[in-house]
Amino acid sequence: MSHNKINVPIGVWHNFWDHITFASEINKDIMKNLLKTLCALVILFITSCSGHKSIMFSNDSWSFSEVKGEIINSDSTLRFFLGGNSLDTEMTIISCTDSLSAHKGADKYINRILKVCGLENSTVYFYAPLENTMWVELPKDYQDVQPASVSFNLEESDPVTAWVWEDNIPEGKREPDKIYSNTYADKRNKTLIVVDKMNYGSKPMACLHIYQSETAKTTAMGFQPWYWTSKGNLTDHTYDDILANWIDSRRKTLFTNYRLGLRHNN
Repeated sequence: MSHNKINVPIGVWHNFWDHITFASEINKDIMKNLLKTLCALVILFITSCSGHKSIMFSNDSWSFSEVKGEIINSDSTLRFFLGGNSLDTEMTIISCTDSLSAHKGADKYINRILKVCGLENSTVYFYAPLENTMWVELPKDYQDVQPASVSFNLEESDPVTAWVWEDNIPEGKREPDKIYSNTYADKRNKTLIVVDKMNYGSKPMACLHIYQSETAKTTAMGFQPWYWTSKGNLTDHTYDDILANWIDSRRKTLFTNYRLGLRHNN
């Protein structure tokens, strides 16, 4: 039985090996990209599990003042007005790592709030969920972002608030007798945050009013009383009328705290 020998032109063999080599190079590139992606995912996983930033606290001890609606620190150098209502003496107040660790997931929650607002290097004085309020001291050399509104004439009985429609107030240094205000929406956590940067006496500070929708995570944290959140989604505009009232009424609280700072921290 005879076998016929097939002669393949040299050019065809070259073309065939060129295709094999090209395919091999493509596979190498694909493998490199897959390895890079895998490494990035591993780093992201490790970071998300163990690498969130530690919260800096002033570690003040807080108690309820004899004045309605106020809390005061242990050496009476700081006094904050939280509103005209009588304060619930059983409410959660987070002001140190011990009070933070008592609430599952609260560290990540507060870190997220500070990061969304660009205040992750600030020092937290306290967070009172029921009063929707957190006070922080701004870091040294903090550069203000452009405000959405500015309040001034703060020592007068009726301070003025003006809205900033254009870039006529640039980023930079806020004057101590003014309040710069901005609003941030964290849709992932259904949170609306109003940040007011002001001076409490000689201290440059920020007051965060945190309006939180109820989620599985907020329930798990166990803040007291349990009704510190709103059952509706505050970021989908369904409750804008309620939010408008909350946001507008906070200004009187800010002006009161500005005057408290002049009396107690100069």
